[in-house]
Amino acid sequence: MSADDDVFIAGGQSASEVRRVIEAALGGRFAPSADPDPVPALAVGPTQVFFHDGHPFEDDAGLPLTRYQYQVKVRDSGRDQQRQLTVARQAFEAASAAGWQAVLVRDLQEVIAHHP
Repeated sequence: MSADDDVFIAGGQSASEVRRVIEAALGGRFAPSADPDPVPALAVGPTQVFFHDGHPFEDDAGLPLTRYQYQVKVRDSGRDQQRQLTVARQAFEAASAAGWQAVLVRDLQEVIAHHP
């Protein structure tokens, strides 16, 4: 099973503003997913991007997730980890360029990048 990539973004701006920045970076629009608990989702080819305006995660060794409000989950349906990471990096770089504190994490275990 392949691991998801997640971008966590600190609060201080509205969820709609965060979604707009991510949409502009990825060239798509979030719409409710078909899940039983619909979350905003958009597709970048075979890669799905889900927007959560909160998350249930606690701080863990090296991952202080409670300082972040928003979660952007990236999952490639073809299990192409490189393609998935490319999309996750685009979302992370958009958040960073907006000046927001953000972290890019693989499988909720490994920090790939953080800003600042």
